[in-house]
Formats: sequence, structure tokens, C-alpha cells
Amino acid sequence: MIDKSFLEKIEAMSAQTITDIDGLAYSNKNLSLIVPPAAARITVKSLSAIIDFCENEMEEGRHVLHIEGEDSVSLLGGMSFEFRRREHFVAAEAFTGNFQFGNFLNVDKFIIALQAQFVQDDTTAAILKLVGNMTKVSEVGTKDDGTTQRVEAKVGLAKVENISVPNPVRLAPYRTFIEIDQPYSNFVLRLNSDHNCALFEADGGAWRIEAMQKIKTFLDNGLKSIGKRDQITILC
Repeated sequence: MIDKSFLEKIEAMSAQTITDIDGLAYSNKNLSLIVPPAAARITVKSLSAIIDFCENEMEEGRHVLHIEGEDSVSLLGGMSFEFRRREHFVAAEAFTGNFQFGNFLNVDKFIIALQAQFVQDDTTAAILKLVGNMTKVSEVGTKDDGTTQRVEAKVGLAKVENISVPNPVRLAPYRTFIEIDQPYSNFVLRLNSDHNCALFEADGGAWRIEAMQKIKTFLDNGLKSIGKRDQITILC
């Protein structure tokens, strides 16, 4: 049988106590504030959906659009002075490509990824022509001076053509919301003797800042068009 005094001692130890030390209040337990319920957050996949929400569902008062990154934007309510918090109404998360930067891919996978996950232009066309020739040969010779890589690939059955691969190459992968122009950035293209290709990012992430500024411009123009710009602070 458990002693009653023992239970009372455990109960006393579990109680929360406040101690004053040098004028500061300390608690022996972590406390969690009980706050009123909030609206469930809606997750969308486009910037246009946020504009639509602001036009048709946004309550009166100040709001904040927080551009958290190149692929994430949140609409928050005004500050609750009683509980010092903001309601999180909408989160937009972009559909983006999943190209494996920094990894060597076989030619077939590289060609498909380059066509599906990048804005097509003269540079992508030149790269596709280069790696397309590589699929026709059993051996590929490479020469490298650190800046320009030269690839020796057969054309047809007998002819050999020297093709220059200038570095860096400027490409625009799908890495942010489709409503804005995808930012271009530099990549180092590498080819090896096993017919594998790789792209390495070479701009230090500067494209992210450009993407976020483009998102801000898109949201700014959209909010002005629906007459809600004065109610919303855009943080980038």
C-alpha cells in the first residue's frame, strides 16, 4: 500500500511554482498559452490563387504577404495585441522541377530533364545537339583547360567533329512560380567519358533573390488591380 504522505510529496513536487530572483520571475515548469482557435490554413499552388483570396475572402484590416523564398509565399493576418500572434490564412507553394544539379546523369535522362525542366532557348538547343551526338558513339574523348571543355563525338559513322562546351552556360530551370519569368543563372556543364552529363550551379544562389523580387512585383501589381494594395504589407 502506497503511503499517503508519499503521494502528497509527489503532488507538491509536480505543482508549478514561481520564484523571484533579482526582480525576475522564474517558473519551474514550461507553460503553454491557451489561445483561441484560428482558421485552418489553405494551401494553394499559384500566386494567382493568393490574389483571388485577397479579392474575395480577405477580412478588413492590415495583412502581411511574406515571401519566404522562391517557392513559398504566406498570407498572414494582422497582429493580435492580446496574444501577439498572426493568423496564417493561405500558403502558396510552387510546383518546381527536380533536376539533380551536381549529379551525373546518363544521356537519355539528361536530355529528357533538360527539355522538361528548363526554359527552352538557343543554349538548351546547343546542349541538346551536343549530348544528342554523344548517344551515337561508343567512345567520347574530352579535353579540358579548366574553362572550356572540348568533346570529340562522331557524326554519323565515320566523321569526327570537335564541339566546344563553353562554361558557364546560362539557363533558366523551372524553380519558382510559373506565373513569373524564370530567372536565368550560370551553370557549369560537365561531360565525361562514360557518356554522363551534369550541371553544377555557379551563381552562389543569386537567382533566389531575383525570383523573390519578381514574385513581389507580381503580387504588388495583382493587389493594385483589385484595390487591396493599401491593406497589405509585402515582405521579401
